Amino acid sequence: MQGASLYDRILGHRPNEALRKLCVRTAIVGFLLHLMLCLLYQLSLIDFSSQTSKLFDSYLDALYTPFSIFLAYEVYELIRSIPDSFTDSIGKQFEIITLLVVRDILKRLSDIDASVSSTVDESITILAVECMAFLILFCTALFFSRAKREKSSIANDSEELERFISQKKQLAILLLALYILTAIYSLSTWTYNVFEGDGTTNRTIFFLDFFT
Repeated sequence: MQGASLYDRILGHRPNEALRKLCVRTAIVGFLLHLMLCLLYQLSLIDFSSQTSKLFDSYLDALYTPFSIFLAYEVYELIRSIPDSFTDSIGKQFEIITLLVVRDILKRLSDIDASVSSTVDESITILAVECMAFLILFCTALFFSRAKREKSSIANDSEELERFISQKKQLAILLLALYILTAIYSLSTWTYNVFEGDGTTNRTIFFLDFFT
């Protein structure tokens, strides 16, 4: 039961509520800071390398920061849902993928220059495909969310079930530790690359390493 008590301290309801509030506040602050950097860049008050400037050449880029913060919180929620049920964890994975697609759509919108051409080029086609993918993923996430609400809460006090849930809580604690280490590695590597002038952003950052 030591694993279960540790789970309650770091993945229980109270730490989750505290982390959720921190996530919302951090997302707001991050959005405002990113928006301010975009404004300074547009006014030519600051300058970046050709690669890093892609993070600040449009005001829509400012949405990338809060979405990334919410994605990090959703991964935490995914780890929390492991002891609950298989349906919950699958639903959380669809929510994460949906947020990834939305973030990519917003980034692609910020990279499109409407003044260059009004024809339908490759970037518009990819954007349309991503929008369709978002609708499909969003509907799927809603389906799993509805299944979670309608799930019957049948009490089962068998010792074998309690042992199984305790093992899943221990697994969640282990995954949380791996999550933190992977996040620190990805963030430090990306930050170093930004200072080196390579500020590219894509869905492979962190998420490819973590889900692998």
